[in-house]
Amino acid sequence: SRPVKSNLDLLIRNNGKTSAIELKVPLNGRHPETLYDFCYDIAFVEGIVRAGHADSGICLMLTSDRAFWSDSGRGSMIHNLFRCKGSLLNGVIQKPTGSANTKVVVSGKYYPADLWVTVQNTRLLGNTAKYLAIEIEP
Repeated sequence: SRPVKSNLDLLIRNNGKTSAIELKVPLNGRHPETLYDFCYDIAFVEGIVRAGHADSGICLMLTSDRAFWSDSGRGSMIHNLFRCKGSLLNGVIQKPTGSANTKVVVSGKYYPADLWVTVQNTRLLGNTAKYLAIEIEP
């Protein structure tokens, strides 16, 4: 079992609205674990919004590692959520490695594989970087 997450990366107030933001910039592999952590971030931000501490939220992943968005031939259920267009991220997500009884529950319905966007500024992470932004609404 993992400790309960308690620190938000960013809380932004603009024009009377508050947004809770979680950031991931994976550069060293750990694909299934990072994808699970991202699902955990989504559930965490959903909880912040549900509790009324923010009006909305965003979970953002920025990476130059193609294995996060394209099939490497070695996939899993969690990989497919982020690689296969039309895959629904919702409900119970099992931790893909380590303790099998660790899971997170995502309340909203998200289609992460459909949301990858190519980063235009190649100076940042090279030619193949993409970002994924999941918007969390009440």
